[in-house]
Amino acid sequence: MHELVGETTFTTSTTKAATVSLPQPVPLDDVRVNIDGGGRVYGFMMRRLGEYEQEGYRPVINGVTIGACSRPGCKSQSDFMFIAAFNVGKKLTGTWKLYVIADQAPVNITFKLKGIAGSQSIVPTDHVDSEIVTLEPTVDETNTHTIYSAGGFSKLDHVDFGMVGLWTIGEPSGGTAYGECLYYGKNQRVPEETAFMPGCPAADGDVAAAPPGVGGPGGIIFSSGAYGGTRGVGGWYATPAVVHDYGAVGFWIDK
Repeated sequence: MHELVGETTFTTSTTKAATVSLPQPVPLDDVRVNIDGGGRVYGFMMRRLGEYEQEGYRPVINGVTIGACSRPGCKSQSDFMFIAAFNVGKKLTGTWKLYVIADQAPVNITFKLKGIAGSQSIVPTDHVDSEIVTLEPTVDETNTHTIYSAGGFSKLDHVDFGMVGLWTIGEPSGGTAYGECLYYGKNQRVPEETAFMPGCPAADGDVAAAPPGVGGPGGIIFSSGAYGGTRGVGGWYATPAVVHDYGAVGFWIDK
């Protein structure tokens, strides 16, 4: 177990985990996280340890950058980070499992806790079952928009978190529509080439996801993700923008 201090940096080039604790409760407003790295997808996920009546109530924090590139270890073209916290409350406290997500390129995750002294560097070593997969988006043209859709189904025996990021490099433009498609369970019930298109055929979940973010030179990044056994995850977005390059990546992790 590692106790976080005023500034703690975790460094790895493959996805690894570590158990961490807080020296005292820290207000969320006093916590800063910096992510530096490369690869198709990189960042972190934290799960609070302990017993909970339902897994859905477990505090979780994640911060992920989609690199907008297509090979393991590739140079990231984006600095836009998706970050979210669930069931955490107003203070960060207790013991957590930290997963550092890396794609064969060095990744540094630095936690800064205001009002706490000290600095340290840690290399996480705990094994993690995970997948990072380059996906080929389906592209459809309409009179006004181009629709990009992508997703995939995990091959892991158990999935705790799944995420797919779609990206385009081109001319920024408004008028974007988007949505995500979630499939639970082991059986893939629809062909992957149609599963993640608008309408999400036979999906267990079809919801509006977070709006696409802007990162890199004219880059638009759309992310779809879910916790709790989501094997098929993906989505789509439609844009009137002129696009020069595009792609997608899928990431799944077992707890």
